[in-house]
Amino acid sequence: MSNLIIVPRMHKIRDDVWQHTILHNDKWRDDPDSYWFARLVEEVGELGGSLVGNHDDPPEWELKQIATICMNWLDMRQNASTNDKGE
Repeated sequence: MSNLIIVPRMHKIRDDVWQHTILHNDKWRDDPDSYWFARLVEEVGELGGSLVGNHDDPPEWELKQIATICMNWLDMRQNASTNDKGE
């Protein structure tokens, strides 16, 4: 595949994930890393179930949820790190 085909599709995926990330930006903000990790693993399990036909949501939805958790978790950790340093 040429980059001309991949790039527009990747922009749509990026935009979809970004919108979902913003929508859920306040979710779990005060929860510890262990909670975030448990939610991430839960979604990975749902992705596995979706791939073998044992979960109602499609794999693309589960992947978007996984990406959203990762984006917001990274943001929460970076924000906490910045606050800890007094920046």
